[in-house]
Amino acid sequence: MDSEAIKDRFQQKIAELNEKALEYMDVIEEMKNYIEPKKTTNRVNAYDVLRGVRKPFHAFCLRKTVDEAGLESLIEQLHKHVNEINPVLAGKCFSIFHSVEESDFYQYDVEVCQPILMEREITDSRIICFEETNYISTLAIMTALVLLIVPYMTGPIHMVIV
Repeated sequence: MDSEAIKDRFQQKIAELNEKALEYMDVIEEMKNYIEPKKTTNRVNAYDVLRGVRKPFHAFCLRKTVDEAGLESLIEQLHKHVNEINPVLAGKCFSIFHSVEESDFYQYDVEVCQPILMEREITDSRIICFEETNYISTLAIMTALVLLIVPYMTGPIHMVIV
């Protein structure tokens, strides 16, 4: 076989492979069209919002009206007090924003809590029993988002920021 014949044969194989590749591309496009919906809804600021029922639990809590810097200090105080009593932890620390002071929008009535396991009778007034209740949770709680979701839920709701 001379070099011209080999070259022609390789060009023929390349053309066949290109044809097969195009067929596979068509099949892949058909599969994509079958799997993906034709109409998609584009959501702006789409946050995962979870809704559920939280089982009852105990938590060590501190509540105070604070500003943003005071909130960090309150969380540090919570960790200090929790370390002093050395309980068995039952979850992540969380915050409950009860209200915003009307006279000063930068002041928050906030409660920071650390879920704990209770093995004996409660003697500390800072340990609160949270009853079973509905909740919503998201990575980014926004007032508008809460106002959109809350009217569709039944029962009491606790807004908790983790």
